[in-house]
Amino acid sequence: MDEATTVRVRSSNVGRNLNSKLPAHTSFFLFQSGPASIIVTTLFVWPLLGHILDQRLLGELSLQLAISSIASPALCLGTNLYLANRLSAGPESDRRSEAKTALWVTGVLYGLSGLLAFSSLFLDAWLFLIPFALSCANAAYLVTSGVMRGIDQPVPYSIVTFVVQIFGLFSLGFLASISHRLQIAVLAYVGVITIPVLWQYCLLRKKTLHTEIRSIVPVLRASASLVPHLVLAVALLMMMRILVSLKVNNEAVANYTFAALIIGGTLTVAASLDAHWSIRAQASPSLASLTGVLRRNQTRIQTILLFMSGGIVLFLFLGLRVWLPPGYDAKHLVLTVLLALPAAAMQALADGRSAVLMYFNKAGRVSIATMVGAVTTLIMAYTLLPIYSWPVAGLCVTAGMFSRMVAVNVFARQIFRTNTVGALGAAMVMVQILYAGVLLAFFFGVK
Repeated sequence: MDEATTVRVRSSNVGRNLNSKLPAHTSFFLFQSGPASIIVTTLFVWPLLGHILDQRLLGELSLQLAISSIASPALCLGTNLYLANRLSAGPESDRRSEAKTALWVTGVLYGLSGLLAFSSLFLDAWLFLIPFALSCANAAYLVTSGVMRGIDQPVPYSIVTFVVQIFGLFSLGFLASISHRLQIAVLAYVGVITIPVLWQYCLLRKKTLHTEIRSIVPVLRASASLVPHLVLAVALLMMMRILVSLKVNNEAVANYTFAALIIGGTLTVAASLDAHWSIRAQASPSLASLTGVLRRNQTRIQTILLFMSGGIVLFLFLGLRVWLPPGYDAKHLVLTVLLALPAAAMQALADGRSAVLMYFNKAGRVSIATMVGAVTTLIMAYTLLPIYSWPVAGLCVTAGMFSRMVAVNVFARQIFRTNTVGALGAAMVMVQILYAGVLLAFFFGVK
């Protein structure tokens, strides 16, 4: 029987809310702690670190965190996303191999992070130890957060997210300012990662008592195909900073960095909303059910993004000059963000169609589509930045998201031809594109 026409029948307890005492809307908001913590760190934690750290040390810390953001999805072999989908989709009896994989990968990464961080105290000349230790620690945290999403544990997920992303970042900068050594700060950060690692162990240990270690090999082999997708999704805006530096100048990078914070915030919200609903879609008992769930998800996500776009525009025209430090190019920053405004809607569409590929265990095609988007972005940036300067970076991001959306749609339709976007969801996307076009016309009209 053709895979595209095969109906998956899953157990009746699949996708059940393991925290059934919590209302659905409460669970939803708890799972949005990722974007919330990013808002807190952007508005409060980073400015505070800017006051307590000198520019050299703050720059070094920022560089190490950027390296960690790119490397950590690769170090955990994509298990953070793969396990979230599998643990959500599989019946209780089928979760043992995934649970064993989560504990094994997390344990190895956490042990490595501690060993490397401790070794860096005595081996100052070995510069790779600090970013490697930080990357391993963050990779361990990524796995735990994916597992908590997969087994539907919103309260632990919310707590560890705020602890790691807010308290962990602040402790990292605060200890670096006191000791003037990043090694001590990283060792303390590894200590913070102990909280999610131990919490995950308590949640999963009963599921893995009689599971053999060799059962994790197929899981790791399947999850590894997601590594290019996860790495490129994180690295895209950071690679744009590098290209702006190479093709324009460092002053342009400083201006683009503030635009990237706003653009990255919208993309993070889109990804977080999709992660919440698409992971639950994996538990659909049939293709008809999957279609209905994904259509409802897209309508909700695109509606939220539409209102968020309006809020961003108000911020750009009313509050930007208060937030932006003196001497920065506010007008071109507005142009950059407006050019990238439809990118979040396109990313949400691509992520929604990617859920179809994940449903049929085609994770490799998700990575290929993301690579198509990244290559498109880089080619456009390499070509256009020397001509139009750094504001065109926003257009490059949107073009990359559009090409990824097209590639994902092509792959998904090869497997499952039914429309999973829905007329209302598609209309919301068109409204956001037209909205951005009108704003750009207004921008150039008043320039």
